[in-house]
Amino acid sequence: MPLKIGITDCSKWADYESWIKNASEDIEAVLLKAGEGEDSFVSHCDGVILIGEGDNTFERNVLKEAEEYKIPILGIGKGLQVGNIYFKGASSSGLSNEKDAAHSVSVTKNTRLHHIVGVEKGEIDSHHQTVDEIGKGLIANAISDDGIVEGLEKAKKHDAEFFLLVQWHPERMDANNPFSGKLRTAFLKACEEYNKYSDLTQSIIATP
Repeated sequence: MPLKIGITDCSKWADYESWIKNASEDIEAVLLKAGEGEDSFVSHCDGVILIGEGDNTFERNVLKEAEEYKIPILGIGKGLQVGNIYFKGASSSGLSNEKDAAHSVSVTKNTRLHHIVGVEKGEIDSHHQTVDEIGKGLIANAISDDGIVEGLEKAKKHDAEFFLLVQWHPERMDANNPFSGKLRTAFLKACEEYNKYSDLTQSIIATP
């Protein structure tokens, strides 16, 4: 069975689909779109990519359902803002930089992101929408040189669930860049583990 990765609706959905499917032929991308009942399919996904470009209420519902089922979550771009607000954080209403731009980012040591990318500094491609207040239970794992929060994750280090929110756009970056390729690999590994766990759970439930 292929991995089912739910991706919330956006104008460049095909770019995210290509990015995630280029990692393996054994991946099925599922469109999660408001108004068509697709949120009911979240529970059947092995991972969710939150883009944050569509209906914010719908995206928060997707995030809520993914959290309930402990499905791996990767927020990208404005998906970071949706995730931060979901956890009672606050973000600026507009972008300080409307266009994506390559720039340096520093990674916080001993975070999940640091473990994934394996570097303390690198180049990313992102727009800037500032986080005014970090959500409850979240910590910054990446900061730009001008002090903008570029990544968030859960503060509990013992939490095995995959939950990462990144301001940059890995789907527009070279896969050799750890902030794209290694991020994708780590996310899909978590999705594979979730798939195995959910299959095992279902088989136990089905056993008379």
